[in-house]
Amino acid sequence: NFDPVAPSGSNIAFDAVSDRGTLIAPITSPVSWNHTVGSGANRILLVTTSQRAGAIPTGVTYGGTPMTMLRSDSNTVIFTTIWYLVNPAAGTNQIRMSYSSVPLHLQANAISLSGVHQTSPINAQAGANAVSPGPATVNLNATTSNTWIVDVVALRTAASESITMTPMTNRVERENSQTVL
Repeated sequence: NFDPVAPSGSNIAFDAVSDRGTLIAPITSPVSWNHTVGSGANRILLVTTSQRAGAIPTGVTYGGTPMTMLRSDSNTVIFTTIWYLVNPAAGTNQIRMSYSSVPLHLQANAISLSGVHQTSPINAQAGANAVSPGPATVNLNATTSNTWIVDVVALRTAASESITMTPMTNRVERENSQTVL
């Protein structure tokens, strides 16, 4: 999870979401797809990955511009990462993820927002991992108003099991891509 922050007097606004879809071995590196960023002021682009086995991405770019890895979490079987780019180019560009060792299963998503503080875009971040059944929980202490929470949750289940992801009260879910990892 992480929490983008808006500049004083500004509001964060949803721009667009895209996903690469589910990839299952054999996966080749690089993995890519297109994402369209709008022309709103004070933009940020976020890419989340969830995968089983292999290595986390060694790099993610948008239109050839390197993104910054905010965090990586793992329970040694399932890996998640969050990457971001402040002030990405408006328009349609390719998101490209490179791997030194490709995962067995991969789900990747992107979301772009506008109205985000450009020099200090991250208010808070947190992560967790577990290997036992139960609810996935993370405490995130947002210290300013007008913030958004962006998260990635990865679960490994049997193909016959169903997964229900429900946002908390007063939350809006923008993307819910599910696959069996």
